[in-house]
Amino acid sequence: MRKSAGSYTIEATFVMSAVLFAMVFLVKSAYRQCRQTSGAMRMHGMVEAARYLEDGGIMPTIDSLSYRILIEKDGMGIRGQLNGDGWDLSIKSHIFAPEEFMRMVSLVQEQE
Repeated sequence: MRKSAGSYTIEATFVMSAVLFAMVFLVKSAYRQCRQTSGAMRMHGMVEAARYLEDGGIMPTIDSLSYRILIEKDGMGIRGQLNGDGWDLSIKSHIFAPEEFMRMVSLVQEQE
């Protein structure tokens, strides 16, 4: 049996390319998840801020490279829409109305 001298250069090239592709995929997935999470948090904060706006207040909108946030008044609520690259998210919340709560409390107090 004859032994010949050889190297693992070709095999190592295939293994390293597979490892590098896997790392690029994982980093890209992590950045996408980070953009989705930060966009969702920013949209939620904008919806909460818009709940307290008086009538005639300007609804905020953000249009960036990675996503677009649109806040609009929808009847007795505020609706936030977040559109990204291939994903979207929506949230709806009631408008802050302390007068209505005060009326309900006074009705309960009158009945007692």
